[in-house]
Amino acid sequence: MGYLNQGGVYKTNPDTYERYNLNLSINSTITDWLDIRAKVMHNNSSQTDPFKFGSATYDAWYYTTRWPAFYPYGTVDGKPFRNHISEVEQAKMNENNSSLSRINLGTTITPIEDLAINFDFTHDRVEDHEKQVGGTLYAYNFWAQGADFSYVPYSSSAYDRVQYNSSWSRRNTAKAYLVYDKAFDDHEFKFTFGGDMEKYDYWHHYSQRRNLLNPDQGELALATGDMFIGGDRNKWNTLGFFGRINYAYKNKLLLELNARYDGSSRLSSDKKWGSFPSVSAGLYPN
Repeated sequence: MGYLNQGGVYKTNPDTYERYNLNLSINSTITDWLDIRAKVMHNNSSQTDPFKFGSATYDAWYYTTRWPAFYPYGTVDGKPFRNHISEVEQAKMNENNSSLSRINLGTTITPIEDLAINFDFTHDRVEDHEKQVGGTLYAYNFWAQGADFSYVPYSSSAYDRVQYNSSWSRRNTAKAYLVYDKAFDDHEFKFTFGGDMEKYDYWHHYSQRRNLLNPDQGELALATGDMFIGGDRNKWNTLGFFGRINYAYKNKLLLELNARYDGSSRLSSDKKWGSFPSVSAGLYPN
């Protein structure tokens, strides 16, 4: 088990990061012919950081090094000039919550001597949920050409918004294979045969509404402007079979033969291109 809590270095609106995680592994021999195993992993994190006005590519640290030392960072009558420091001070905090859960179950069965049959199944899910609340920035906007030197709102109305972003995925993976290892005097044979399959699903969605009634209460129901919505959907399946034959003579002459056959829904002949591809049950060679 683990826990981490970190704070940022801003004097106002410092970013924060919190995470806790759990890892559990169990292996047990039930009988002389049955082994079982299980693994569980869970990770959950929560992060807050100031809303970014303008380009989402750059943050306040970028502008700290971009602008010269004589850039006007001060105030007039307690009101700031337009700069990245005052933008951080006026920004609301974004909230981002992420989680990853993975469960693995497996067993090994040895019904007869020299034969082992293995089964493994893994399920994992990843989720990200973010809330962004903007608003309106006020400052002495000396950037405006020919404008009076006055304290005015200067940020784009596009940032006076609340937005929710959500994405989540599910992945299931299964594998089954047998191994038969037999030796006869100077000859040793090993046969491995099995198959694996994987199924993946992904969803993404965002909702946005502008014209906040009160930036301190940024919610979709507490805004009066235009609404925007979008999303994405994707899924695919794979299925494969494999085999291997090993032969050794007096541990001097070694021979190995491998074969594999795979299919994927993304290789389907009737695939429809787009954000939501069709899924085919057929098998197609590499």
